[in-house]
Formats: sequence, C-alpha cells, structure tokens
Amino acid sequence: MEYLEGHAYSAKREPLLKRLPAASPLVTFQGDSRTREFKGELITALNNLVRRIGATQHQLVLAITALLLHWFSLEDDFILGAPSSGRSTSEEQEALGQFLDRLPIRITPADLRITNNKDTTTSVVARVRDSSRRALSNAIPFSNIIQDLGFPRGSLQHPLFECMVTFHPRSAGLENFLQLPECNVSVSTPFPRGAKFPLMMEWFELGPDQWNLHIEHDTLDVPANTIDAMEEALAIILRGIADECSILELNKRLADLEPTSLDALSSSSCSSRNSTETSSAHSESVGEIVSSIQSEMEASLGASRGTLSPHTSFFSAGADSQAVVSLRHRLQKLGLDIPLRSIFLAQSPAKLAEHLLLIPS
Repeated sequence: MEYLEGHAYSAKREPLLKRLPAASPLVTFQGDSRTREFKGELITALNNLVRRIGATQHQLVLAITALLLHWFSLEDDFILGAPSSGRSTSEEQEALGQFLDRLPIRITPADLRITNNKDTTTSVVARVRDSSRRALSNAIPFSNIIQDLGFPRGSLQHPLFECMVTFHPRSAGLENFLQLPECNVSVSTPFPRGAKFPLMMEWFELGPDQWNLHIEHDTLDVPANTIDAMEEALAIILRGIADECSILELNKRLADLEPTSLDALSSSSCSSRNSTETSSAHSESVGEIVSSIQSEMEASLGASRGTLSPHTSFFSAGADSQAVVSLRHRLQKLGLDIPLRSIFLAQSPAKLAEHLLLIPS
C-alpha cells in the first residue's frame, strides 16, 4: 500500500474533475459519450515511440490522460483506473468466468515533472510506463485496496479514482476468435447509455495507423462543453508526444487553451436545465411526481431528505427487493400505481415519472 500513500479516504478531498455546484454527490450513472478517430502519420509515430521505449499502447494512453488531467485540474498527484485481468494464478488463468478487476495507477509529481521545461514528453511516457508496471506487479483485489485505504463500504461515490483508461488492441478483437468456415465475421461495438465512471477514455486499435477514442462521461460531473475543451487539449498532447517535444514546448502549445471555468459550467447547466423545463407542457406535473417518488424512495431506504437526486438509481443508493416492494406500497398510497417490473427497469425518480406520464425518454 506504500504505492498509494497519501490517497487514503478523506471526506475533505477535492474531486480531480471539477464538479458542478448543483451536481449530486451520489453516483447517478447519467452520462453521454462521443467517439473520435485518429489515424495516419500521427498514430504511426506514436506506435514507433512505444516500440522504441518498450512501453505498451495502454501505458502510452495512460500518460496522455495524465497530461490531459494535469492540464485540466492542475493536480500532479492523482490516481487513474485501469482494467486488470484478475487472474494472478495458473488456475484462474485457465478458468472460465469474469475475473476483471480495477487497477489503480498512481501519477505523481515525479512522473509528470511539469515544471522541468527541459524534460520531454517521451520521458513522461517512460515514467508512467514504470508506474504502471509497479501497479501491475503488486496488484491486489480492488476491494481489499478500498478497505485498507478506509473508504466506506457501500459508498455512493467512485472511490480512489475518477477516470478509467483502457486500450483494446487489434489482437484482442472478437473477430480474431470467430474464424468460421465460409463466414465473414465483422464486429460492431455498441456502447450502452449512461456512464460507469465520471470519465472514461476507451481506446480501440482499428488498424496499423488508426485508433478510435470513445469518451464516456457523467454529464452531472463533466458536462459536454468541458469534454469539448478536453478534446482540443487531447489533440495537442497527442501531437506533442508524437513530435517528442519538450514540456516547455507542450506548455506553449496548450497556452491558448483554458479549461472551462466552473462559472461557465454552472451557467451552461442552468441554461440547459431551463431549456429542458420549458420544452414540455407537462414539466410542472413531472416535477411534482419526481419529487414525490424521490421522497418515497428516500423513506423506503431510511435515508434523509435530499439524499437522492432525480437521476439517482434506486439500486445504486442501496435498494434491494424488499425496498422495491415498500416503495410500491408507498406510491400506491399516493395514487401512483407503478408495477414492480417498472421500478426495476426505470430505477430513478425521473424515469419512473416519465413512465407514469408516458413521456418518451
């Protein structure tokens, strides 16, 4: 646990990703996503770089994300999430089943050395590579890490890290395992609605000089205009690493970009919310029903008033089957007849209100 020293649970710790003032403190899984393509000489240069310094493509995109989040937050000591196979023994490697786990990778001031203008982006990639190797060689179950660092059990916030980074090489593509006689197999990757993390950077290798990046973000934590700014910075960072430029040069290239301010985010959020509220003649009745459902959900959970947001999943807040039955009875007393199945499917107060009023989501 020495690797993660200084990152134990603290209720006073500020989030790495600037949270909107009006955002719910709970995980809502309400999110959006977008995909961006990078190809040609840029990707060729990046592939040549990782081969030369003995890094993996995943370690490269970890370094890219570290530089991006430092630019955005000005923090230089934070944790990134990465997938781990969870198969540390020979028995687990041969077993069928889902062993996938989360691996925390620490980014430190020593890794970034942003103030050392003589340093290069290549050196940053190499140091993040080494940090990734240390994390992987000492991997333990994520649940054990959370317990040892003192994070509360059943927390409704994402513990330890806010950004997950993945890279899917072509060699791991499903089409490589579906070689069927007289069949042409193609893969189409569907992306579910919502967001599993405040921010996820999911990279796909589509060809020798073509990568796709799928950015998934919690819209209550990281609004669309923040992602717009991040995309601009990301393109500059990719180019800077491909050029193997100095940190001084990279800072100059990023100088004209400014992360979206909290005031702008709050104003945009309020504007968007006002636009949504006036877009439907039923908005007032929807709001009343949402508030009623929200209150009854909190009562069913024994939670204090205001614990849930309109978009919080009943189940992420700790509901079980007994709580679902209790909620249905409570709503029936208010004249709101919602089938149990609908509660399981809709989950949040807002979605249940839409179900009642037949408003399309």
